[in-house]
Amino acid sequence: MPKNNPLYECSHCGAQYQKWAGRCLECGQWGTIPQEPTTTAPTKAGIQDEKTIKAKAGKTIALSDVKSANTPRLPTGLAELDRVLGGGIVPGSLILLGGEPGIGKSTLALQLTSLLSPSLYISGEESAEQIKLRAERITPNSGKILISSETDVDTITATIVAQKPALAIVDSIQTISSSEVQGEPGNPTQVRAATTKLLNVAKTFN
Repeated sequence: MPKNNPLYECSHCGAQYQKWAGRCLECGQWGTIPQEPTTTAPTKAGIQDEKTIKAKAGKTIALSDVKSANTPRLPTGLAELDRVLGGGIVPGSLILLGGEPGIGKSTLALQLTSLLSPSLYISGEESAEQIKLRAERITPNSGKILISSETDVDTITATIVAQKPALAIVDSIQTISSSEVQGEPGNPTQVRAATTKLLNVAKTFN
């Protein structure tokens, strides 16, 4: 029988190694790789025949039988952004806004919250006072924006469900973490876990 190979995973960036090392070669951090393996690599046994498949088959449907819904987009009022988004934001969608530090991602996100109502702006980087000062410089319609300073993804999703905003901004994904996975905020494992939960709440509550 094939044996599972132990894997040592860096708690900072999620990089995996087949043997222990004092320093992670990916992120350069020292002491972030535990001396005991945290997981095991999958075996190479694979699927040999139909009898070895234990999972239940998923439900399928012919594409021609799917009823297409003409979901209206939410125009942001920013012509260039609407053009990039194909006419506006699709309800229930998750959009990742990326770019170099200082390029204006947070400024653009804060502008969006003043254009779509009701909006919720959750920041893991700034306090409520800092957000207010920046919002007052950007837009005169900032008074109705709901703001929150949270970094726990479960608290964030619960807040979104409770407030039911048309638009929820989470700034930024690098500061958000989930207690269900190991590692520091910003590492690939945490980013994937937090993004998955945000995607689920977006699709479920539109």
